[in-house]
Amino acid sequence: MRDPSIHNPFSGRALPAAALAALLGLPLISCSEGVTGASDVVGGVWRLSSMRLAGASSSFVPDDASRFTVEFKADGTIGVRADCNSCGGSYALSGDRLTVPGMACTLALCATPQGGEFANLIEGVSTLGKDGETTLELASPDGTITLVR
Repeated sequence: MRDPSIHNPFSGRALPAAALAALLGLPLISCSEGVTGASDVVGGVWRLSSMRLAGASSSFVPDDASRFTVEFKADGTIGVRADCNSCGGSYALSGDRLTVPGMACTLALCATPQGGEFANLIEGVSTLGKDGETTLELASPDGTITLVR
């Protein structure tokens, strides 16, 4: 069991997202270009453009995208701002598959749940796709995040 003081308190998936997608035969990504390695995501801060949870009827678009950011660093670490919380940890890329094992997050109580949902969608296994140099999409059976530089 995870210690909530050092791991993302919003996670709790029974199966890794990629395993669930494989079992359900779900498509994971729709962007036009694949991600081939860290050079495709490192270099600058990615800001949330939109987020859609699986089964949701609409997407969340933040009023202030600077409160929902992801930074992939060349040393294999990731920094996430999830509304009023900050998260950090490591990441691994294998082709278009992103793996972010448990992130450590601050535990401030934000006014809305979107920060926790954002962190939860980043943590785990996702498929990445790029559309040009400025749009990145993370997708899993739990939902989809579109980020822009």
